[in-house]
Order: sequence, then C-alpha cells, then structure tokens
Amino acid sequence: MFGDVGHGIFMLIFALILIIKEKQLGSQKLNEIIAMPFGGRYVLFLMALFAIYAGFIYNECFSLPMDIFGTTWSQANETSGLMPDLSRTYPFGIDPAWKGAPNELDFYNSFKMKLSIIFGITQMSVGIFISFANAMAMKRPHSLVNIWFNVVPQIMFLWSIFGYMCFLIFYKWYIDWPHLPPPIPNPPFILPLIINMFLQPSTPPDPLMFPGQHSLHYFLVLVALAAIIIMLPVKLGVLKYLHNKQHQHIGHGKQHDEHSGSGSAPPSPAVGHHHHDHDDFDDEALDVSHGDLEFGEVAIHQVIHVIEFILGAISNTASYLRLWALSLAHSELSTVFWDRLVAGPVKDGSVPMIFVFWSVWFAGTFAVLLVMESLSAFLHALRLHWVEFQNKFYVGDGVKFTPFDYKKILNPD
Repeated sequence: MFGDVGHGIFMLIFALILIIKEKQLGSQKLNEIIAMPFGGRYVLFLMALFAIYAGFIYNECFSLPMDIFGTTWSQANETSGLMPDLSRTYPFGIDPAWKGAPNELDFYNSFKMKLSIIFGITQMSVGIFISFANAMAMKRPHSLVNIWFNVVPQIMFLWSIFGYMCFLIFYKWYIDWPHLPPPIPNPPFILPLIINMFLQPSTPPDPLMFPGQHSLHYFLVLVALAAIIIMLPVKLGVLKYLHNKQHQHIGHGKQHDEHSGSGSAPPSPAVGHHHHDHDDFDDEALDVSHGDLEFGEVAIHQVIHVIEFILGAISNTASYLRLWALSLAHSELSTVFWDRLVAGPVKDGSVPMIFVFWSVWFAGTFAVLLVMESLSAFLHALRLHWVEFQNKFYVGDGVKFTPFDYKKILNPD
C-alpha cells in the first residue's frame, strides 16, 4: 500500500461509509462499480489504516511534509546550508527537512526499499509460524517430524540470512557513522555484504560494522547449511526409520491375525487406514503410515520442497520490493499533481485559476491516486498474501480451505 496520510484519510472515510451503510447497501442490488468496493469494504478499511500509518512514517500528506515534532535541521543564516541538531532525532518517521532536499529521491529510495524488506521478512516469518500452528492443530502422528525437521530449519534458514539483513538495516539506521571512533564516513552496503558472506566467507567485511562480525558470518553460514541438512538427509532418514517401523508393525499385526483367526477383520487406523477428514491432509505429502508408500516419491517430493523454499526465500524477499516501487510511484505522481496544479497557480497569484486548477487537482487525485493507484496496490498486496505469504503454510492437499466468514460463524446451521 502507498503511504500518504491525506489520501489514506479519504480512503478511510469511503470505507467507513460502506461499512456503516452495510445493511442498507447489502439489501439492494448494486451495479458492478459499487458492488466491487462494497464487497471489499473491510479490505479498503485496512488498506486505509496502513496508508495513514505508512504516511506518518514517510511524513507525507498530499505529497507535502508534516512538521509535527519540529525538524532537527536548521539554517544559521541565509547563505549557509541546513545543519542537523545532533542532540536529538525526529521522534517518529522521516524528518520533514528531507522533503525537497537535493538528495531527496536517493534518501527516500533507500529508506522505502529497506522498509519493504522488513515488512516482507516479518510477514514470511509469520507464515512459517502459522505452519507450526497447522501442524499442532492437525494432531497427525508425524506432526512433530514436520515441526522439528521442517518448521524449525525454515526459520533457521530465513533468519540466518534475511533476518540478519533486517538486523543490519536497523543497526545501520541506529549508528551515527561519521562520529564513531574511528569515523566511518561511508558505511558498507548491506546487499554486497550479505552476498560476500556466502561467496567469500573467509574475507572479512571492510569496514567491520561491529566487533566480531566476521565470526558471526561464519556462524550464520553454518546455521543456513545446517538448516538445509536437517530438511533433506536428516528428515528423510527419520521418515525412512518411521516407514520401516510402520512396516514391521503391520507385519506383526498380520501374523497375529493369522494365528488368532481374525484375518478378515478390517484394518484399524493404527495400521495405516486413512480417515478422509484429517489424515488425507499432509502439508508435505509425507504421511508414512501408508503400507504401500514408495519412499522414493517421498524423497523426491522433499527435495523439490526444499529447493522451492530456498529459491523462494530469495525470490519472495525480492518480490516485496514491489511495495517500494508502488510507494515511490504514488509519491512522485502526487508531487507532480501538487506542483503543477496547485503550487504553480498559487505562485502566479491568479485567484480564478487557483479554483480551476484546484478542481482539476482534486479530480486527478481521486481518479488516479485514489482509484487507479489503490486498485494497483490492492492487486499487488493480494499477490503478496497469496504467493509469498500463504505458500509458507497453505497447501491444497486434502482439507478443504474455508475462508473466514462472519455468516458461517453467526449462523453455523
């Protein structure tokens, strides 16, 4: 979602109107133009809240900065440049002095790109924790196998690389690099540092961001490799052991039936009978309770799953950069609209033209920034939820997916 307090408030008002008039509009037959936003009124409400929140972080309201807490930059005289007050920082969001600065675009690009990565890693981590909750809720015989040999190593792998990247982002924001002893005028770029951590592990970062960073790199690389080993050979070995143990149990059961004369008895759930309500579902298709299971298929499936997760951890993280692109495009369009349609006529001093261009600005803001941009942001956010987020825990492999619905909760019959 874009970040602008003014545009977010407009969208919030529209979403609240749809929610307040929910019963009245729901009893009528609406045309497609109204029916579509009405069906997504709660999504619009949440999008509006996040647009306001991100707008306070970016410190933008209709592309204009908001000096809420007082800027930390000041100008000694008319000929000198702006100088920061090093005794304090801006409490929340970006200092309004950055708006209009010569390096504004470079600064906002870097900030929004890092913030998109932080949002992405946070959401993907939540998705992995939901897979843990799924494994606990299903109560399958091999839930603990999926927890210890799937969920835990996935968290290990994700956090050892991208969690460390988020830590470096916050650390780089926190440290006042030019005033360190010794000063570091140009702190290292994070992305090359992460790449070199794997491609050149023996080469220490130059300069070091903190003591012991090179040793930490060795440790994190080992953690990532250990996570891959746990998900592949270790998990396959455990599944093979459980598979063989299950076969032995079935064999002993058959011998007992032959001696007792009850060979015609139907198999019990303990020897591999699948219940279609729960046991058919397995998020990794690794239920080894089947007596006729081909273990080679299990191994191939697990190898594919691990490769998809490793490559997906990289591609999914990069996919969240679309948040940066959407926010940047929205901010630049909003700035152009304001500068050309409002600021320009105000500087010229023509009162009639101010009203004319203000009307054009409002119409353009509504049509382009609130309708088209919101639709674009909604589609991109929907894709991030469906692909990057849900692939961490949802697999359509047996239990029918039932989306959250107030009607089913209030009227279970």
